[in-house]
Amino acid sequence: MLPKGIMFDLDDTITTFNAVAEPTWKKICKDYANQYSIFDDAENLYKTVRETSNWYWSDKKRHVNGRLDIDNARKKTLEIVFKKMEIEDLSLCYGCSLCVTTCPVSSIELIPR
Repeated sequence: MLPKGIMFDLDDTITTFNAVAEPTWKKICKDYANQYSIFDDAENLYKTVRETSNWYWSDKKRHVNGRLDIDNARKKTLEIVFKKMEIEDLSLCYGCSLCVTTCPVSSIELIPR
């Protein structure tokens, strides 16, 4: 049976995605820093991710295009992070991007009325 309708939440009015974004990034940065000696520390990785993300999303054109393909926007942002940190192994970059894409999904909740 098909549903009567489908609702899309694009701005955190029905579900809480933004609330889980920061803890998710911090956890992934910590996991990567602990797992791969190439990273100096989790806090520096997280700081570089935040700075780069803020820069990426502050541009109107990048913002519009990024929202149309969020997975690719994360990859591009992390490519810049890795370049800033002089890390050449992009397989780690793409793995990190995939973690961010899949991790918060289980944490998203409906916003109470």
